[in-house]
Amino acid sequence: MYQRIKRSTHTFLELSAPGDIVGSLFDYAMITLIVANAMITLIVANAMAIILESVDEYANAYGPYFAAFDAFSIAVFTIEYVSRLWSCTSSHDKLYQHAVWGRLRFAATPLSLIDLLAILPFYLAAFVSIDLRILRLLRVLRLLKITRYSPALGVIGSVLRQEYRPLAGSLMILLTALVLLASLIYVVEHEAQPDKFANIPAAMWWTMVTITSVGYGDIVPITLLGRLVGGLTMITGIMMVALPTGIVVSGFANEIRKRDFVINWKLVSNVPLFASLDAAQVADIV
Repeated sequence: MYQRIKRSTHTFLELSAPGDIVGSLFDYAMITLIVANAMITLIVANAMAIILESVDEYANAYGPYFAAFDAFSIAVFTIEYVSRLWSCTSSHDKLYQHAVWGRLRFAATPLSLIDLLAILPFYLAAFVSIDLRILRLLRVLRLLKITRYSPALGVIGSVLRQEYRPLAGSLMILLTALVLLASLIYVVEHEAQPDKFANIPAAMWWTMVTITSVGYGDIVPITLLGRLVGGLTMITGIMMVALPTGIVVSGFANEIRKRDFVINWKLVSNVPLFASLDAAQVADIV
Protein backbone atom coordinates (compact mmCIF):
# COMPACT_ATOMS: atom_id res chain seq x y z
CA MET A 1 0.00 0.00 0.00
CA TYR A 2 2.83 2.39 0.96
CA GLN A 3 4.74 1.75 -2.27
CA ARG A 4 1.59 2.05 -4.35
CA ILE A 5 0.77 5.45 -2.82
CA LYS A 6 4.34 6.60 -3.42
CA ARG A 7 4.27 5.45 -7.06
CA SER A 8 0.93 7.18 -7.58
CA THR A 9 2.28 10.37 -6.02
CA HIS A 10 5.36 10.31 -8.25
CA THR A 11 3.29 9.68 -11.39
CA PHE A 12 0.89 12.44 -10.43
CA LEU A 13 3.63 14.99 -9.74
CA GLU A 14 6.17 14.17 -12.42
CA LEU A 15 3.92 13.52 -15.41
CA SER A 16 5.12 15.92 -18.10
CA ALA A 17 2.29 15.97 -20.61
CA PRO A 18 -0.97 14.15 -21.41
CA GLY A 19 0.51 12.95 -24.71
CA ASP A 20 3.07 10.88 -22.82
CA ILE A 21 0.57 8.42 -21.31
CA VAL A 22 -1.95 5.87 -22.45
CA GLY A 23 -4.81 3.85 -21.02
CA SER A 24 -5.06 3.75 -17.27
CA LEU A 25 -2.84 6.81 -16.75
CA PHE A 26 -5.26 9.11 -18.59
CA ASP A 27 -6.93 10.10 -15.32
CA TYR A 28 -3.55 11.07 -13.87
CA ALA A 29 -2.92 13.24 -16.93
CA MET A 30 -6.20 15.11 -16.55
CA ILE A 31 -5.65 15.73 -12.83
CA THR A 32 -2.06 16.78 -13.44
CA LEU A 33 -3.16 19.21 -16.15
CA ILE A 34 -5.66 20.83 -13.78
CA VAL A 35 -3.10 21.04 -10.97
CA ALA A 36 -0.48 22.44 -13.34
CA ASN A 37 -2.83 25.25 -14.37
CA ALA A 38 -3.64 25.93 -10.72
CA MET A 39 0.08 26.03 -9.84
CA ILE A 40 0.83 28.43 -12.69
CA THR A 41 -1.97 30.69 -11.43
CA LEU A 42 -0.59 30.53 -7.89
CA ILE A 43 2.96 31.31 -9.05
CA VAL A 44 1.83 34.30 -11.13
CA ALA A 45 -0.34 35.52 -8.24
CA ASN A 46 2.72 35.32 -5.97
CA ALA A 47 4.72 37.47 -8.35
CA MET A 48 1.90 40.03 -8.51
CA ALA A 49 1.60 40.05 -4.72
CA ILE A 50 5.33 40.66 -4.30
CA ILE A 51 5.21 43.51 -6.82
CA LEU A 52 2.20 45.17 -5.16
CA GLU A 53 3.67 44.66 -1.69
CA SER A 54 6.64 46.83 -2.69
CA VAL A 55 4.24 49.80 -3.01
CA ASP A 56 3.97 51.33 0.48
CA GLU A 57 0.34 52.35 -0.01
CA TYR A 58 -0.74 48.77 -0.75
CA ALA A 59 1.60 47.26 1.83
CA ASN A 60 0.11 49.41 4.61
CA ALA A 61 -3.49 48.80 3.54
CA TYR A 62 -3.33 45.08 2.72
CA GLY A 63 -0.27 43.89 4.63
CA PRO A 64 -2.09 41.13 6.58
CA TYR A 65 -3.65 39.77 3.38
CA PHE A 66 -0.28 39.66 1.65
CA ALA A 67 1.19 37.82 4.65
CA ALA A 68 -1.68 35.30 4.72
CA PHE A 69 -1.39 34.64 0.99
CA ASP A 70 2.37 34.20 1.32
CA ALA A 71 1.89 31.68 4.14
CA PHE A 72 -0.70 29.77 2.09
CA SER A 73 1.62 29.71 -0.94
CA ILE A 74 4.54 28.51 1.15
CA ALA A 75 2.39 25.70 2.56
CA VAL A 76 1.42 24.55 -0.95
CA PHE A 77 4.97 24.81 -2.30
CA THR A 78 6.39 23.01 0.75
CA ILE A 79 3.94 20.12 0.44
CA GLU A 80 4.75 19.87 -3.27
CA TYR A 81 8.53 19.87 -2.65
CA VAL A 82 8.40 17.32 0.17
CA SER A 83 6.05 15.09 -1.87
CA ARG A 84 8.40 15.16 -4.86
CA LEU A 85 11.41 14.40 -2.66
CA TRP A 86 9.57 11.57 -0.92
CA SER A 87 8.22 9.92 -4.08
CA CYS A 88 11.25 10.33 -6.36
CA THR A 89 12.52 6.86 -5.41
CA SER A 90 9.63 5.43 -7.46
CA SER A 91 11.06 7.03 -10.59
CA HIS A 92 11.97 4.85 -13.57
CA ASP A 93 15.38 6.53 -13.53
CA LYS A 94 17.75 4.37 -11.48
CA LEU A 95 19.69 7.44 -10.35
CA TYR A 96 16.84 8.38 -8.01
CA GLN A 97 15.76 4.96 -6.72
CA HIS A 98 18.11 4.77 -3.73
CA ALA A 99 16.43 5.84 -0.50
CA VAL A 100 19.20 8.30 0.43
CA TRP A 101 21.49 8.98 -2.52
CA GLY A 102 18.58 8.96 -4.94
CA ARG A 103 16.83 11.70 -3.01
CA LEU A 104 20.05 13.71 -2.74
CA ARG A 105 20.58 13.47 -6.51
CA PHE A 106 16.96 14.45 -7.09
CA ALA A 107 17.30 17.42 -4.72
CA ALA A 108 20.34 18.58 -6.70
CA THR A 109 18.50 18.72 -10.05
CA PRO A 110 17.84 22.23 -11.41
CA LEU A 111 14.05 22.05 -11.05
CA SER A 112 14.32 20.76 -7.47
CA LEU A 113 16.72 23.56 -6.59
CA ILE A 114 14.21 26.05 -8.00
CA ASP A 115 11.48 24.46 -5.86
CA LEU A 116 13.75 24.78 -2.82
CA LEU A 117 14.57 28.43 -3.54
CA ALA A 118 10.84 29.13 -3.72
CA ILE A 119 10.32 28.18 -0.05
CA LEU A 120 13.75 28.70 1.53
CA PRO A 121 13.53 32.51 2.06
CA PHE A 122 10.36 32.12 4.12
CA TYR A 123 12.03 29.70 6.55
CA LEU A 124 15.31 31.63 6.63
CA ALA A 125 13.47 34.81 7.57
CA ALA A 126 12.07 33.02 10.64
CA PHE A 127 15.57 32.36 12.02
CA VAL A 128 17.85 34.92 10.36
CA SER A 129 17.41 38.67 10.02
CA ILE A 130 17.23 39.37 6.27
CA ASP A 131 17.00 42.77 4.58
CA LEU A 132 13.48 43.25 3.21
CA ARG A 133 14.77 44.11 -0.29
CA ILE A 134 16.87 40.94 -0.45
CA LEU A 135 13.94 38.92 0.87
CA ARG A 136 11.68 40.29 -1.87
CA LEU A 137 14.31 39.44 -4.48
CA LEU A 138 14.52 35.87 -3.20
CA ARG A 139 10.73 35.57 -3.15
CA VAL A 140 10.54 36.67 -6.78
CA LEU A 141 12.56 33.53 -7.57
CA ARG A 142 9.30 31.63 -7.13
CA LEU A 143 8.48 32.80 -10.63
CA LEU A 144 11.11 30.34 -11.87
CA LYS A 145 8.82 27.50 -10.75
CA ILE A 146 6.65 28.22 -13.76
CA THR A 147 9.29 26.48 -15.92
CA ARG A 148 8.12 23.15 -14.45
CA TYR A 149 4.53 23.66 -15.58
CA SER A 150 4.93 25.63 -18.83
CA PRO A 151 5.53 23.42 -21.93
CA ALA A 152 6.69 26.46 -23.92
CA LEU A 153 9.43 27.25 -21.42
CA GLY A 154 10.35 23.57 -21.40
CA VAL A 155 10.84 23.70 -25.16
CA ILE A 156 13.08 26.76 -24.83
CA GLY A 157 15.10 24.97 -22.15
CA SER A 158 15.56 21.97 -24.44
CA VAL A 159 16.66 24.25 -27.28
CA LEU A 160 19.25 25.97 -25.09
CA ARG A 161 20.62 22.61 -23.93
CA GLN A 162 20.89 21.27 -27.47
CA GLU A 163 22.33 24.45 -29.00
CA TYR A 164 24.73 25.38 -26.21
CA ARG A 165 27.81 24.71 -28.36
CA PRO A 166 26.81 27.11 -31.20
CA LEU A 167 25.62 29.64 -28.61
CA ALA A 168 28.91 29.35 -26.74
CA GLY A 169 30.72 29.85 -30.04
CA SER A 170 28.73 33.02 -30.79
CA LEU A 171 29.52 34.26 -27.27
CA MET A 172 33.24 33.75 -27.89
CA ILE A 173 32.94 35.68 -31.17
CA LEU A 174 31.18 38.49 -29.29
CA LEU A 175 33.88 38.64 -26.61
CA THR A 176 36.62 38.63 -29.25
CA ALA A 177 34.93 41.45 -31.17
CA LEU A 178 34.44 43.34 -27.91
CA VAL A 179 38.14 43.24 -27.03
CA LEU A 180 39.35 44.06 -30.55
CA LEU A 181 36.96 46.98 -31.08
CA ALA A 182 37.60 48.36 -27.58
CA SER A 183 41.34 48.27 -28.23
CA LEU A 184 40.85 49.98 -31.59
CA ILE A 185 38.64 52.77 -30.25
CA TYR A 186 41.08 53.30 -27.37
CA VAL A 187 43.95 53.80 -29.80
CA VAL A 188 42.12 56.34 -32.00
CA GLU A 189 40.22 58.25 -29.27
CA HIS A 190 42.53 58.22 -26.25
CA GLU A 191 44.37 61.42 -27.10
CA ALA A 192 41.18 63.32 -28.03
CA GLN A 193 39.21 62.15 -24.96
CA PRO A 194 41.60 60.89 -22.26
CA ASP A 195 38.86 61.15 -19.64
CA LYS A 196 36.36 59.02 -21.62
CA PHE A 197 38.75 56.50 -23.18
CA ALA A 198 41.33 56.37 -20.39
CA ASN A 199 42.14 52.71 -20.93
CA ILE A 200 40.87 49.61 -22.74
CA PRO A 201 38.54 48.46 -19.90
CA ALA A 202 36.90 51.90 -19.98
CA ALA A 203 36.60 51.68 -23.77
CA MET A 204 34.92 48.28 -23.40
CA TRP A 205 31.90 49.99 -21.81
CA TRP A 206 31.34 52.12 -24.92
CA THR A 207 31.95 49.10 -27.15
CA MET A 208 29.44 46.90 -25.33
CA VAL A 209 26.80 49.65 -25.32
CA THR A 210 27.29 50.18 -29.05
CA ILE A 211 27.40 46.49 -29.98
CA THR A 212 24.14 45.84 -28.15
CA SER A 213 22.57 48.84 -29.94
CA VAL A 214 21.64 50.49 -26.63
CA GLY A 215 23.54 53.70 -27.39
CA TYR A 216 23.38 55.60 -24.10
CA GLY A 217 25.30 58.50 -25.62
CA ASP A 218 27.36 59.08 -22.47
CA ILE A 219 30.54 58.40 -24.48
CA VAL A 220 30.74 59.42 -28.16
CA PRO A 221 33.71 59.30 -30.58
CA ILE A 222 34.64 62.76 -31.88
CA THR A 223 37.50 62.02 -34.28
CA LEU A 224 37.03 60.86 -37.86
CA LEU A 225 38.74 57.53 -37.22
CA GLY A 226 36.74 57.14 -34.01
CA ARG A 227 33.48 57.57 -35.90
CA LEU A 228 34.59 55.05 -38.50
CA VAL A 229 35.31 52.57 -35.71
CA GLY A 230 31.90 53.45 -34.24
CA GLY A 231 30.21 52.59 -37.53
CA LEU A 232 32.12 49.32 -37.73
CA THR A 233 31.05 48.54 -34.15
CA MET A 234 27.38 49.18 -35.00
CA ILE A 235 27.55 46.85 -38.01
CA THR A 236 29.24 44.22 -35.84
CA GLY A 237 26.47 44.64 -33.28
CA ILE A 238 23.78 43.88 -35.87
CA MET A 239 25.61 40.69 -36.87
CA MET A 240 26.10 39.72 -33.22
CA VAL A 241 22.37 40.00 -32.57
CA ALA A 242 21.47 38.03 -35.71
CA LEU A 243 23.85 35.14 -34.99
CA PRO A 244 22.44 33.78 -31.69
CA THR A 245 18.90 34.68 -32.80
CA GLY A 246 19.25 32.47 -35.88
CA ILE A 247 20.67 29.63 -33.78
CA VAL A 248 17.81 29.78 -31.26
CA VAL A 249 15.09 30.12 -33.94
CA SER A 250 16.50 27.16 -35.90
CA GLY A 251 16.77 25.03 -32.77
CA PHE A 252 13.25 26.00 -31.68
CA ALA A 253 11.80 24.97 -35.06
CA ASN A 254 13.65 21.62 -34.92
CA GLU A 255 12.44 20.96 -31.37
CA ILE A 256 8.81 21.73 -32.28
CA ARG A 257 9.12 19.46 -35.33
CA LYS A 258 10.47 16.60 -33.20
CA ARG A 259 7.74 16.97 -30.59
CA ASP A 260 5.04 17.08 -33.25
CA PHE A 261 6.50 13.93 -34.79
CA VAL A 262 6.44 12.09 -31.44
CA ILE A 263 2.85 13.11 -30.75
CA ASN A 264 1.72 12.11 -34.26
CA TRP A 265 3.62 8.83 -34.01
CA LYS A 266 1.80 7.95 -30.79
CA LEU A 267 -1.55 8.90 -32.27
CA VAL A 268 -0.97 6.70 -35.32
CA SER A 269 0.44 3.79 -33.31
CA ASN A 270 -2.69 3.76 -31.11
CA VAL A 271 -5.00 3.33 -34.12
CA PRO A 272 -6.16 -0.35 -34.17
CA LEU A 273 -5.66 -0.56 -37.94
CA PHE A 274 -1.92 0.07 -37.49
CA ALA A 275 -1.46 -1.99 -34.33
CA SER A 276 0.46 -4.74 -36.14
CA LEU A 277 3.00 -2.37 -37.74
CA ASP A 278 6.49 -1.93 -36.38
CA ALA A 279 8.01 1.40 -35.38
CA ALA A 280 9.63 2.06 -38.78
CA GLN A 281 6.38 1.48 -40.65
CA VAL A 282 4.47 3.76 -38.27
CA ALA A 283 7.16 6.40 -38.78
CA ASP A 284 6.73 6.17 -42.56
CA ILE A 285 2.98 6.75 -42.19
CA VAL A 286 3.59 9.74 -39.92
